[in-house]
Amino acid sequence: MLLAGCADREFSGAGPVFLDRQVSYMRAAPAFRFAFFSEESGIQEVRSRLERFEPVSSAYPNFGLRSQALWLEADVQFAHDIEDRPFFLEIATPRLRSIDFFQIVDGEIVSSERGSEASLREHPFFRFHLQPAEGTSRVFVRMVSDDAMTIPIYIWSGPTLHRTDLLRHFAFGAFFGLMISLSIYNFFIFLSIRDRAYLYYVIYILGFGIFLSVVYGYQSYFFPLPSYKYQGLMAPAFSLITSAAALQFSHGFLLIRKYRPAYSRVCVGTVLAGILLLFILPFPPVRISVLLANVYPVLTVIMVTANIFLSWKAGFRPARYFAMAWSLLLVSVLYFVFANMGLVPGSFLSHYGSIFGASVEATLLSLALGYRISDLRERQEEAQKKLLEEQARALALQESYTESFRRFVPDQFLEYLKKDSILDVRRGDSIQSEMTVLFSDLRNFTAFSEQAGEELVFHFLNLYLEQMQPIIQRNGGFIDKFIGDAIMALFPDPQRAARAATEMIRELRTMQSGAVGNKGEQALAAEETGPDQSRPAPGTESALMESGCGLHHGPLMLGTVGASDRLETTVIGDTVNLASRLESLNKTLGTRVLVSRSVFDRLEEESELHQNTRMIGAWNIKGKSGHQELFEIFAGDPDALRKHKQESRQELESIIHSMPASRHDVGLRRALRERMEAIISSAPEGYSDGPATYLLKQLTENP
Repeated sequence: MLLAGCADREFSGAGPVFLDRQVSYMRAAPAFRFAFFSEESGIQEVRSRLERFEPVSSAYPNFGLRSQALWLEADVQFAHDIEDRPFFLEIATPRLRSIDFFQIVDGEIVSSERGSEASLREHPFFRFHLQPAEGTSRVFVRMVSDDAMTIPIYIWSGPTLHRTDLLRHFAFGAFFGLMISLSIYNFFIFLSIRDRAYLYYVIYILGFGIFLSVVYGYQSYFFPLPSYKYQGLMAPAFSLITSAAALQFSHGFLLIRKYRPAYSRVCVGTVLAGILLLFILPFPPVRISVLLANVYPVLTVIMVTANIFLSWKAGFRPARYFAMAWSLLLVSVLYFVFANMGLVPGSFLSHYGSIFGASVEATLLSLALGYRISDLRERQEEAQKKLLEEQARALALQESYTESFRRFVPDQFLEYLKKDSILDVRRGDSIQSEMTVLFSDLRNFTAFSEQAGEELVFHFLNLYLEQMQPIIQRNGGFIDKFIGDAIMALFPDPQRAARAATEMIRELRTMQSGAVGNKGEQALAAEETGPDQSRPAPGTESALMESGCGLHHGPLMLGTVGASDRLETTVIGDTVNLASRLESLNKTLGTRVLVSRSVFDRLEEESELHQNTRMIGAWNIKGKSGHQELFEIFAGDPDALRKHKQESRQELESIIHSMPASRHDVGLRRALRERMEAIISSAPEGYSDGPATYLLKQLTENP
């Protein structure tokens, strides 16, 4: 309860807030909804547009820099026995140009109040008395600010709020007392040793203390200002003073001028730029001044970190202790600034972290500066040793995880997503690219699975996939996923993708030549040269498997999909669907490799693949509008069948080009059928020309 953030109750977010004698305090932000309206919008307009309100999802809501008015709305119900127990709504930020509170019961405003950062009040934050009422009260709060809007919201009972005020005043008083004491302490060190680095440190401590007093509303107790413009400039002004003094202090203490003269001039220039910004700060609008005062500290934090690194690298041993003292503060300041700019969600750390960081930093660094360099040196060295050991263990574990994940996610996929590690991948990461998709599937695998045992099936399947992967990698592709006995692979180059498909067809035939025994050898020999009628091998053909491949080249999306705790890499797009359809069409046409026009056009004309490719017509593909020109790559066919297709390729393509004209010409259609029958009859004994047979069927059935 000390800072209203560590152990207080948080509203669950279900239904209206119910206040009874059991409630002493709660973080009430999740009970509210928010919306942004123009500054001119009034309560009546807002009440008529409740559909614009969205739930507040954080106990420390952070809305960044906003030019519109922020409206909050919540429903509150009161128990019947709390007339003597007051409750207060607290908006725990002082940096508001204006704030309006409305409590509405049965459509009537029963309570309204107004305030601003420059208004006189008895406490740092804005508080509004909640009037007990029958039924449900609807509470509206309107806020306008030129500063960052990080707004913790609390509901307090009267007695608890009184005790909390005392504890807050004590805690902040202790903090500001510590900052003043350390300023005096280091000022006397400066007077003793005449090192200006200590003077800059005194300016830094005082400036940071005043800055935090503005942020948390205590400055108005000591230096009340009548105008919001001047009040609003207090935080930006002391943010610049603090940042410039911190950079100048680190520059002097870490001997940057000695170790890095060129970089020293950059530091001095940055400090002078901060001083210049301080003088021009009153002239632009307050919101611009606030933005500048948030960006400049980020720059100085980076440069102070660089000072520490450069001095440490140069062998200046006190840089280690400087780093230890400043690390927590630098992190808390960065988080505070990023939260102000709306880059990270608000939290207890973003709201109060600077206090803890400043307290720890000022105390540790003052001790290091004055008395305990040697003691802190030993502690830092031991801590550094343990940290390095932990980092080494974490790195080893990360490498182990990465190596394990690589079995499931190909490295090429990470390269396309521009990720260095699988640990960097997030759900929804995606990129558009143009690639060739290859689908491959085994035929007769189901029959083989029914005849063989489960162990043999898994053994053969793993052996098959193990043999296919090097072929795909050798041709510049990578496997996206295994789908049972099917493979989906991606290639940047269509030529190499087609070559991989042909090699996969041949490799499967080679595998089976040594896997199915003498009967398999007979069947494979028959497949290569035509069946030997004198030595039939009944049953062997059905035992052998063939592979069908479909390829299409085009645009697609590579990315990750899934739930928050279970992700999968995938490829989506029309290119993927068409490649899958082509693979399925192999079984219908009796082909081994089918490719689309986009793949065929990218084959080198003088290559073996191009010479062993033929057009098989325009086909109506499921899921595609219009007809698609398809091509068969028969480079992986048995020698006799391949020779037949080479010899008949021009004749087949000539017939295909003439087929549209034959629809209304009976004589031409009859001639085309006769020519097609001649192609089919010229096929080697024991083989059939699947596409030619299918086209003949079209010529016969569709006069």
